[in-house]
Amino acid sequence: MRLAQLPRRRGLSVELWPAFDAYDLRIEFADGRVWAVDVKDWTNPIRLARLVDRIPNAPSWDRGYFVFPRERIQRQRDYVRLFEANCDVLGGNPPLYRSGRVRFPDRGNPRGGRSQLMRDRSHWYQSIRRRLRAALRSVGADNAAPTLMCKVELGLTLLELVAPTASALALWPLLTGYSFAGNDMAGRRSVGIARYLIGEFRSEYEWRLAP
Repeated sequence: MRLAQLPRRRGLSVELWPAFDAYDLRIEFADGRVWAVDVKDWTNPIRLARLVDRIPNAPSWDRGYFVFPRERIQRQRDYVRLFEANCDVLGGNPPLYRSGRVRFPDRGNPRGGRSQLMRDRSHWYQSIRRRLRAALRSVGADNAAPTLMCKVELGLTLLELVAPTASALALWPLLTGYSFAGNDMAGRRSVGIARYLIGEFRSEYEWRLAP
């Protein structure tokens, strides 16, 4: 996973989804400093900025970052600017920033280098999407959204796995941390992976729009 690999390559201690996904990544430096990173993947940066909460203080951290997937910024060049202009939880103590790029100091180079702190959330559906798009075009459904269809199917498959009696609307609370009965370790791991792959559906608004 790229998000964790970048700091690990610099010899830093990395924990994914600490305290059952309080945030996405906890990076600990040799001098004891800790960075918290939370990836936010919403279509609308203004809505995200107005609804987002500060990164939870536990597990503790000294500096926090909201980070956005590369494809969001590529599609909407002013995504980061709009988020920053409308977000009231940035700054504070400990300080919380928004960033598409973060410098990771390493053991041998305290100044660090510039690395893109982005996770590739699209690799898993690329081959499926190509086949699905071809099938849709063959039946004249050129306006269908194969990427969205892949993500929705993954969400519904997750529900069938960990909460088979729940309704389709239960996905967003599941992704935000609601624990369904019978959700064992394997189920929690599946939910954690889904938060990484289809994190935008943690928003009730985004999930209701999807189907």
